[in-house]
Amino acid sequence: MISVDQALRIIHSCKPVMYTEEISVYDACGRRLASDLRASRPYPPFHRVTMDGIAFQHREDIRSWKIEGVQHAGDRPLNLSMAEQHSAVEVMTGCAMPLAADTVVRYEDLDFIEEANTKTATLKDGKSIAKGANVHLQGADAPEGSIMLASGHMIGPFDIALFLSEGFEKVKVLKTASAGLLITGNELSAVSEQPLPWEVRASNHGMLVSTLKSSGSDCSVIIAHDDKDLLRDALNHLSESSDIIIITGGVSKGKADFLPEGLVESGAEILFHEVAQRPGKPMLFALTKDKKPVFALPGNPVSASLCHSFYVLPFLRDYSLQYRESRHAKLTRDYSFKPELDLFLPVKLENKQGELHAEPLPG
Repeated sequence: MISVDQALRIIHSCKPVMYTEEISVYDACGRRLASDLRASRPYPPFHRVTMDGIAFQHREDIRSWKIEGVQHAGDRPLNLSMAEQHSAVEVMTGCAMPLAADTVVRYEDLDFIEEANTKTATLKDGKSIAKGANVHLQGADAPEGSIMLASGHMIGPFDIALFLSEGFEKVKVLKTASAGLLITGNELSAVSEQPLPWEVRASNHGMLVSTLKSSGSDCSVIIAHDDKDLLRDALNHLSESSDIIIITGGVSKGKADFLPEGLVESGAEILFHEVAQRPGKPMLFALTKDKKPVFALPGNPVSASLCHSFYVLPFLRDYSLQYRESRHAKLTRDYSFKPELDLFLPVKLENKQGELHAEPLPG
């Protein structure tokens, strides 16, 4: 029997193999990026106008400009001669800055006069303008070649626009682990059947499947009686079809607990069996002959749920580079426990004036 810390070290020393797949960017939200996304050109790719108004070459002593043309988003930049200090171009938000212009004044700060086919803009009294105003400079967000999204980044909705702006309709992401579930026990009946007085309906897989799917893992489920041949066949099938195998039941020391023996016969290496904890002491961890992890959890629903949450899900999060912050709470009263095992204590959480308190509950 090993400690909880030892069990965690052994499990996390078995680094999962990271597989990738290419999917549509429209299906990529919530997935982890498999490689860095680098800027193929500067962002923005040109000096970009951020306000509707006029663009000109800034000079402190000039407050009126002759309008030489109009430029919309998507238009080729007009050439504003540097010699024409009093010239300006009407510009619309999102367009490229006219050549030789360096400053934009918004329409709201200007007065316009039109006469004899000439249009003039004058800065309103009391208004001032700084050089470079209302211009989003080329490369200010991301220089060409810079990393815009790093490998492992969880893709969100705004990132989809970034991929499309870079010309990607498909993106390479980390493949989520496929989990094979084996639920064992002679006492189990199908959910759709009326159990005999000495049977219970199979239910552990419902909890496991729900949490696995919420973590992004595909699942397959086999429910089998405690029979050596059935268990061996199920293990072989799951080893071929799944990245990770999760089993509930059959790991204690009862006469029908054939799982440890079946794992060894299938070529698996048992790395530990029994952890000094309550609940979940009989837990087993192994590697199949092709180095796929096997988590064998006790059949008791509370034990299975605890071991799944504490050991399996963190391993799966490592597999797909998902992270989850730990939460800490203050016990409302002292609690002692014997024997010398790590106790996973059920508690009721309550927020008291911004501090999380944990009230111990009866086991």
